[in-house]
Amino acid sequence: MAQKKTDAQALKIAKVLKNANNWKTHATLTDEGYYNLQTEDTGDVPVRLFLTPALLAEVEDILYRHPL
Repeated sequence: MAQKKTDAQALKIAKVLKNANNWKTHATLTDEGYYNLQTEDTGDVPVRLFLTPALLAEVEDILYRHPL
């Protein structure tokens, strides 16, 4: 049980995101109609956002904190 608590604490510390406040500036609209998002936090993991430009502008920054 103690190991799980330690793992959870380590995960919380590791989740400090470098682009949490400016991630929308890294989203690029593709010709296919979705956004590609690549930041220091995502690394080489491809992230696609299926949003309209209006939705991207309105979406709350908490969206970026979801596990990638």
